[in-house]
Amino acid sequence: MKNKDKSAIADAEKYIGRFLAEIPDLAVTKEKPSPADGVRPDFHIELQRGDQRAILLIEAKPVAEPRIVADWMARLPNARDWPEGHYPILCASYVSPKAAEMLKSRQVGYIDLSGNCWLDLGFLFVERSGHPNRFKEPKEQQLLFAARASRILHTLLENPAKEWTLQELARTAGVSLGLVHRVTKALEERLFAEKRRGRFSLDDPSGLLDAWRSFYVGKRIRWQRYYWPMPQDVRAGMQEIGKSAKAAEVRYAFTGPAAASLLVPYLMVSGIHCYVDALRPDLLDALKADPVASGGNLWFNVIQREDVFLGSHQIEGVFVVSDVHMYLDLCALGGRGEEAAETLRETRFRF
Repeated sequence: MKNKDKSAIADAEKYIGRFLAEIPDLAVTKEKPSPADGVRPDFHIELQRGDQRAILLIEAKPVAEPRIVADWMARLPNARDWPEGHYPILCASYVSPKAAEMLKSRQVGYIDLSGNCWLDLGFLFVERSGHPNRFKEPKEQQLLFAARASRILHTLLENPAKEWTLQELARTAGVSLGLVHRVTKALEERLFAEKRRGRFSLDDPSGLLDAWRSFYVGKRIRWQRYYWPMPQDVRAGMQEIGKSAKAAEVRYAFTGPAAASLLVPYLMVSGIHCYVDALRPDLLDALKADPVASGGNLWFNVIQREDVFLGSHQIEGVFVVSDVHMYLDLCALGGRGEEAAETLRETRFRF
């Protein structure tokens, strides 16, 4: 057994012990590992509440990427063939939403070290979700959501049903063919896409967007806060900013709830978020915008790469980011931003 696997088992034993100890009226006993009808777990845990009993067959893995989960589940017997009261359980540092759905579809439980879990033992049901990955992302995931690679994801999600040649995808996304090869391989490994007859397409655009969202909300976008005499009509305010940006020769694109309000009616908007390629004094002077330490009603972010403007377009005379980028920004803002994100997804996306 590799040292990495031993470490994963030790971490799983420690975490699951603490996790189960928090559940009231539950007796917990660790058993020695032994095969159970095709399942060779790393360790057993026996649970008992009153006269009801269950044995958890724990498989510990360092990571639980969808491809790894699929390979492991392929070796499991069907749920109806398991011994009564025996439940295979996967434990890893983090179980992604896609991997979680795969496991639940086979009635296989999971517990991850980031705080997510799903256990359905008849007499005990526990589900926790929404906790981000607390551990360092695998290199494949860092590649997948890196700035340049995100141009490829954006292109794919804007055209979720399209079949691409790799050369066509590289040309459309404006990246190298080598990067497209690496990213498409990572997408196939995570079961988000598949290559058929020499052409590449998304199999699970919804899962890919969910994974990107989970990664994106962990980033910290540094918004520079300002207060300005914003018109009551948000649209009029955005048009004023757009005119002032054009006069100052500043490229811009709106995002956040203000931008989403142009696409989805009845959103509550208390301020405006705007990406710019430079934040010049003449722009701020024209808007009579004063910097503030907190709060504010106008937030600027000076972009580091022009990828932010990929897919930006005009609505009612002002530039806004693409629907995909707007959705990610709304999720990252949290609170009402998340509500607006789901409304945007329901009305603008086909997945």
